[in-house]
Amino acid sequence: MKQRLRVLGGLVASFGLAACTAGQTGPPPTTSVNPIATSVLQLAVGTANINGSAGLNVVSTLRQASGSSAVLVDTPKLTGAFTLPPAGVAPSGAVYDASSTADTGPSVDEVTNHYIGGSPQVIASSANPSTPFTTFGTSGGDFGNGFAPANYTSSGLPASFTPYYEPIYGDTTTDTSTFIPWGGAPAFDPNGNGTGTLNGTFTSGIRGIPLGLNVFQGVTAGAGAYNLQATIPTGTVGSATVTSNVASVTSTALLPAVTAPVVTFDGAGDASIAYAFPASLVGAYVQAYDETAKVPFTFWVTAPAGTVSINKTYGPGAPYPALVNGQPNVAPIASGDKLQVVVIAFDYNQYALQYNGKLGTSYPQRPTLPAQADVTLSPIVVSAAP
Repeated sequence: MKQRLRVLGGLVASFGLAACTAGQTGPPPTTSVNPIATSVLQLAVGTANINGSAGLNVVSTLRQASGSSAVLVDTPKLTGAFTLPPAGVAPSGAVYDASSTADTGPSVDEVTNHYIGGSPQVIASSANPSTPFTTFGTSGGDFGNGFAPANYTSSGLPASFTPYYEPIYGDTTTDTSTFIPWGGAPAFDPNGNGTGTLNGTFTSGIRGIPLGLNVFQGVTAGAGAYNLQATIPTGTVGSATVTSNVASVTSTALLPAVTAPVVTFDGAGDASIAYAFPASLVGAYVQAYDETAKVPFTFWVTAPAGTVSINKTYGPGAPYPALVNGQPNVAPIASGDKLQVVVIAFDYNQYALQYNGKLGTSYPQRPTLPAQADVTLSPIVVSAAP
């Protein structure tokens, strides 16, 4: 079992958000930018086959006209024809914040009132400072490419830059049950040079670009309508709500299972990953994370079977020199490094919906979402480099 990050370092919730200013702890005031009038919230839902067990897949985008994340703080609430598992244990020393139950299951209030959501941030002058337990707690909001524990706090920074462990409600204490959906080179490489984000371009501690993945373990996707709303604070007091389109699940059949990837190390710092997914699907992420070096490597593949290679053209400092301190360079994967690998296959083009271009790339405010968004996840494989 690897040592898991208990205090998360952060996800780029407002990737490309140019409106941030020093000390800003909330969205711009409505006198300058009206986030209710200018934000667009979109939703698609579907089934999730999580290594043979059923779950719910949620695709959402809350973006401003430029295509960047619309707000710095919001409280999401998802309702619809899903069935929740039993309530999780109230957090103590929680992974995300003191009111979030994302690492244990839905809260009692969510199960009772049939929703998945967050808790509004408490204003110090509030007459009722109590904060209810919810999946996302006070730190979780909906942003440019999905849910993230990245609501800005009084520190003037996001609560976290790191994505939710996936699947949400999964066991975050073991690296064969959940993973952090970081996107790294070559699929997510904003500099266009193979280095990903681990070269000082972004805030210290960020390990990649979020994959925009939100899969809920143990939540059964029922046939019917789904709605998402985001409540956005409009100042020190008051708020307003943005509502998504009505999404739907028409088929509750799970996608076929994906077999476990096979990892082979060459002993010189490189690795190859053999994968396969059903030919009827659109594409898949082959997601690898070097747990020891904390470096992600991500491939978007459309061939239903094949092999991808992690080599010295990827990662921080790529391309690597032949020697390091006079010794043969074994980067990007050193001897003894643990590599966590999972294949995530989709019946729609998930990669096209994400922030995956070079710096300066523009994105649509209303990306075309699928009518139903189904996903299937392989077993998570963890291997140690010889």
